[in-house]
Amino acid sequence: MNRYTITDAANSFRRVTKREAVKLLNSGKQVALCPCKLRPGFPFAPHVTIDKAHLDAEDCSFESYINNFNYYNCTCNETGLYPAFYEVTSN
Repeated sequence: MNRYTITDAANSFRRVTKREAVKLLNSGKQVALCPCKLRPGFPFAPHVTIDKAHLDAEDCSFESYINNFNYYNCTCNETGLYPAFYEVTSN
C-alpha cells in the first residue's frame, strides 16, 4: 500500500490500511472510501465519508458497507478494483 496525504482547501486525507480504518471508526473519527485509482477531495470528490453514527443509522456492519461499496464503485480497471481508506482531518 502506498502511504500519502492529499490536501485540498477544506480537508486533508491520509491513506491508511483497512485495520487502521476500523480503529479510526471505533474511536469516532471519519474515514473516507475511494476507489484505489482515484484520489479523494476537490474538485470531483469521488470519495464517500463515513463515521460510526452513519453505520449505526444504516444498521449495517463495516464489512457489509465495504462489500456494497466494492460492488457499485470498484468495478473496472479505470477506477480500480478495491477501495482505498483515508483518514479525514479538517484544515
